Amino acid sequence: MQDPSTLASRSPRAVILIDLDCFYAQCEHVRDPALSTTTPVGIQQKNIIVTANYAARLRGVGKLMLVHDALRACPDLAIRNGEDLTHYRAYSKQIWATLRAHFPAPCAIERLGLDEFFIDVTDAPVHPDSETGQLPGDCHAVGDLAGDDLLAVEALVSASWWAHTARHHILTECGFTTSAGIGPSKLAAKLVSSLHKPNLQTVIAPAMVAVYVAGLPFRAIPGLGSSVRKALREHFPTITDSTTVADLTTLLPTAAAWARIAGARVGPTLAALCRGIDSSLVIDTPTTPTQLSVEDAFASPTPSITDLESRLFTLLQSVLARFDTELGAPAVPKSLRVTIRTRSSGFKRTSASAPVVGGLRWRADENAVLRVARGLLRKLVAGGVGGAVDVGDVNLINVALVHFDVPSSSTAAGAAQPTLLAQWARAGPRAAVLDGGGETTGPVHDRAARARLDLNDIAARIRPDLHDDDDVLVLVEHDDAADRMAILMACPFCAASVAPWSWDVHMVAHDADDNID
Repeated sequence: MQDPSTLASRSPRAVILIDLDCFYAQCEHVRDPALSTTTPVGIQQKNIIVTANYAARLRGVGKLMLVHDALRACPDLAIRNGEDLTHYRAYSKQIWATLRAHFPAPCAIERLGLDEFFIDVTDAPVHPDSETGQLPGDCHAVGDLAGDDLLAVEALVSASWWAHTARHHILTECGFTTSAGIGPSKLAAKLVSSLHKPNLQTVIAPAMVAVYVAGLPFRAIPGLGSSVRKALREHFPTITDSTTVADLTTLLPTAAAWARIAGARVGPTLAALCRGIDSSLVIDTPTTPTQLSVEDAFASPTPSITDLESRLFTLLQSVLARFDTELGAPAVPKSLRVTIRTRSSGFKRTSASAPVVGGLRWRADENAVLRVARGLLRKLVAGGVGGAVDVGDVNLINVALVHFDVPSSSTAAGAAQPTLLAQWARAGPRAAVLDGGGETTGPVHDRAARARLDLNDIAARIRPDLHDDDDVLVLVEHDDAADRMAILMACPFCAASVAPWSWDVHMVAHDADDNID
């Protein structure tokens, strides 16, 4: 991990962006070697061609084109279904591992999505092939490197060879061609990476960065999202898609002017980026992600909550499959989050989350996880801060496992973890149970009495205000070793086993969590 305080002393910087050429289409070629590289290939999600290879693009197939329009432009287009991202993620992970294996230890590698990787080679050894001062044969240059600072030139020539080497390893070990950008910052590397594609690379001289950025369409600047672009057009009606960064800098000459448009946090950063200045670090992507998520957007209105829950179930299966493939035991997510978006809200999303319980055994009961997700979805649809949501208005669902703990090997490989009931028993449980005809606060020991217990009757007698709620499940947890049993209630939001006497406190905790989220 890089320390920002050392940034000045580590100048001149050298940053690489590796960009996989037509990644999804290449994955299909790698999966099916019989598919010729000259065959036009399009990747379909829903009724859209989300991306296509270069052969298809030459035939008029563009990104985000309707399938029937793509087939009209290119009747022999080979269409592959890209809705299941499992193999795309697997190939991306393989390429990331390849970069990690071949780059020297000081280099930070930051993974962006599935198909881009920033690499900071500032502290890497000088590449042996750079000693001649010449760039690799497949490397183009923006600006005159010879006329720039000598140390900066040496760093970028070496970085160009490191990029060439990385791309060679990805091709020979994984089967993918790549393009690359090399520059003194992440911004510079990113912006020149697409200049020469496919299977080529571009380096930019430090003195050329500001000049090059100034001539770009303003939409090319990272961070200029839809909300900022909307605010810009409201303040400056003359702005169009052809407006350049230089034009924008004339309209907004200072960081303070940008802050009035984009806010005090984002504005100054955008002002610097428009001048080609970027001091952001390449941050090593951790091997354990902060979250795994999948989502589905749909155009047609959902007729009922049952249909919405069916979509939720499919997404949950997908995110659990991702967990099993990419992480698996002993990683444990801290929480499950469900997010929805409605047509009437535009791009605004609303989320609710709940803790994942069960420790290392959390994956043992998939139905419990489904109950949690279902409870969160129903909570979002029922309302909360914004009021009840029309089910037919929902057009996106996202399901995420968030914040993973990876226990030490001794914990993961040790003895079986005690059940929640066993943990409570050691601390003196206060779970409400029935003993004979009356309510007590201890475990029920008599097996015959336990056999006669009717859970619905218990629910009615312990918490009459809850027993008619279909989302509240009453259950028995039993510890065979201690011969103890307690009557508990399953939370519909997090599937936790909750003592009836603590139910209200547990619900308050969920409300607080949703307010924070």
